[in-house]
Amino acid sequence: MLKKKHKGLLTIILARKGSRRILNKNLRKIGSNSLVEMTIKFALKLKNYSDVIVSTDDLKIIKIAKKYKVLVPGLRPKSLSGRYSSSLNVVKYVIKWYKNEFKKDVNGIILLQPTSPFRQLSLIVKSILSFKKRKFNYVSISKNKDYKKNKLYINKKNILELPSKNKVPNCYTNGNFYILNASKIKTNTLETILDSKTKGVMIKSKKFSLDIDTEKDLKEARRYNNILKKKNNLK
Repeated sequence: MLKKKHKGLLTIILARKGSRRILNKNLRKIGSNSLVEMTIKFALKLKNYSDVIVSTDDLKIIKIAKKYKVLVPGLRPKSLSGRYSSSLNVVKYVIKWYKNEFKKDVNGIILLQPTSPFRQLSLIVKSILSFKKRKFNYVSISKNKDYKKNKLYINKKNILELPSKNKVPNCYTNGNFYILNASKIKTNTLETILDSKTKGVMIKSKKFSLDIDTEKDLKEARRYNNILKKKNNLK
């Protein structure tokens, strides 16, 4: 049973077994920790604001989640574990499970992807506190350069909009974090972002913007981790 005081927020980590480009991607290691372990360890730093749930169809990942004593709603159904399954449909499934299991309402979710292993705690906590006050969605973004996916337009008030003729795309969602109003989650991310006011949280660092999709990305993440390790050894 859930022992912590309910806070109305859930941190949800989606860690599907399959991967198109990198075999067992969420279990690949950066240093001594797998991508999913790195994300769970970070999520536990948010325990004063939310409860943590791992959703997966992988028994190995369930074992890791239980090691860190986070919630797991059993094996994810096959219907939600395919290559084209909607991440936000999985989120809705997890919310429903949580409500049924603990008889608690869920006001918002913090979505973390293991493929974004580096995060700034202070930036996410600030976004959580702003969400609790204003109920805007908060989504991490980076400046638009040659990135071809997830392009959006951010206006002067930091609200994300769909690009148009007069609103040239100037940013993209980098996947580092999503803080979303639970009652307004749609089937896909773009629809959810645009359906209600969503503030873009700019991340300028390449390290924190990294979303691992290829072996090259994984190699880059390991390089960042080695640099951090060397800096810590010098202290």
